[in-house]
Amino acid sequence: MSVIDRLPTLDGGALVAIERNAHRWISIGTDEQKMEAERVLLAIAAERRRRLDQVTSGSPDDVGRSDTGAAASVTDRGFPAIWMKIVQPLHPGDVIRNWGYATGHTGGTFRIEDVGNSAVTVYCGTMVQPRAIPKGDFEKVYAVWSDSCAGNYPRAKMTNLSQNTTYIPGILRRVTSG
Repeated sequence: MSVIDRLPTLDGGALVAIERNAHRWISIGTDEQKMEAERVLLAIAAERRRRLDQVTSGSPDDVGRSDTGAAASVTDRGFPAIWMKIVQPLHPGDVIRNWGYATGHTGGTFRIEDVGNSAVTVYCGTMVQPRAIPKGDFEKVYAVWSDSCAGNYPRAKMTNLSQNTTYIPGILRRVTSG
């Protein structure tokens, strides 16, 4: 069974690891390895779209609001769909801008170090080591996201839900605005 055939059975962390290797093959491999790596990357993208479609299909049982306060798209069906929107398009090395409702983009940035099924790991220059942000923290902040984006839930109050509110709003803004 080839790697491409096994993709539907792999978790998000395994997909990220295979994707990293494919990018490495493209940069240093032979022509044949580069072509195979491109096929693998296309298959991973298709698998991620399939998983996102699977999560977002069905009736809108928990339609949220976008980061502008307007009604969210029909594909935003509660936290499971948002978590898939977080873990599928984010990749190690992606740079995210810090964001808050009161100030917009703050000028600060952080880098995605790892994306897994249960956490997203981030790093910025002020950290001693990368920080893993648990899925549960994203879920807690997402529960008040529409209120926050409407200006009705201040960041100071959000810090009672998670100590990662420097990073989560920037990630949520990136994946929900678009």
